[in-house]
Amino acid sequence: MDKNGIAVLCSGVTKTYVTGSTRVFALRGVDLEVRMGELIMLVGPSG
Repeated sequence: MDKNGIAVLCSGVTKTYVTGSTRVFALRGVDLEVRMGELIMLVGPSG
């Protein structure tokens, strides 16, 4: 267990999709911190 209680730490996450000649920036520099014992859900249009 991390002494700060952090279970998951993501920093500066990016995701780009290329469709033909178009670039779609799905994520741009996303940060996420989940602490021990927290329950999270990520939801969106794609499910």
